[in-house]
Amino acid sequence: MSQRKLTRRQRWRIEKIQDEKKQRLLQNEQEIEGFQKEAQHHSGLIIARHGKQVELLECSFNEKGENHFLSEKTYLCHIRANIPDMVVGDHVIWSKINDSDEDRGVIESLCERRSLLARIDKRGQQKIIAANITQVFLVLACEPHTADVVIDRYLAACELLNLPVKIILNKSDLAGAEKFLNFLKENYSQVVEEIFPCSKNNAEQMHVLEQKLSTQSSVFIGQSGVGKSSLIKTLLGNNEIKTQGLSARSGLGQHTTSSSRLYLLKNHGDVIDSPGIRDFDLDDVDLNTLQKAFREIANITTPCKFRDCVHDKEPDCEVRKAVNEGKIPELRYQNYLALAEQLGLIK
Repeated sequence: MSQRKLTRRQRWRIEKIQDEKKQRLLQNEQEIEGFQKEAQHHSGLIIARHGKQVELLECSFNEKGENHFLSEKTYLCHIRANIPDMVVGDHVIWSKINDSDEDRGVIESLCERRSLLARIDKRGQQKIIAANITQVFLVLACEPHTADVVIDRYLAACELLNLPVKIILNKSDLAGAEKFLNFLKENYSQVVEEIFPCSKNNAEQMHVLEQKLSTQSSVFIGQSGVGKSSLIKTLLGNNEIKTQGLSARSGLGQHTTSSSRLYLLKNHGDVIDSPGIRDFDLDDVDLNTLQKAFREIANITTPCKFRDCVHDKEPDCEVRKAVNEGKIPELRYQNYLALAEQLGLIK
């Protein structure tokens, strides 16, 4: 297809917009330079993003990426124009603004990331949710119900990112929770590290959760309304964290957390509360990658008859054989086929 020709006015407008962007970046850099006079560098951890600025905690981190927080005092920092986009959990080098009574600073550089949680947005662009996390907690509940194919999207995305996952069945005091817990254990025990119940109203279960978060950098993911923020609020005893019930009209969760935020825990761990995600798209994966995202399928070492086997209707398929023998849950297999069909990878 030939490229559409632009009119002279369209070219002028594009050039004008680009020039304005360059001027804003230059002005921002000049303002930052005006702040700085032989500034001393510090290490820090991004705990929130506010437009063109970030909020951080001053800390040190060792070669393993483990954090040692120097204080709970937070700083609001400008970002230099030549630094890549940053997210909650990023380690950075920063400097305090001189001659300022305010808790402000400037990000000087972004440190290497050890892990990354990201998803693809509706425009096909990668949206990074958090960095340098050591474990993921997928939070589910009976209300609102999360479809099992959506659960598998979450797990597939984490598998491809090589992130260990634990499943929390929240609101364990609701009717039907025990049945749902048994369903999860029956179908997902092979591919997640743990599956356990929790409720903000159960002190013993909250203590178990607190122990699992100890010394780790964790992130809570899951659909809106499943209670991610409520769990963190209970852990922290923090009344400032906003929570909201289900929509009476749709029965779905209402988006309370509008952006990711990191919270320090008493047990030397930290946890990131992410915005509710009602879907976890896998639009960019090919069939081979999708098969790797389902661990039970990837673990079948005996080759199928056909090298490019889709594991659908082909003869002598080792994956279907494993399903029939009960080695792979039927639900997981059907969700693999459903996702492959949705992504246009099989017909």
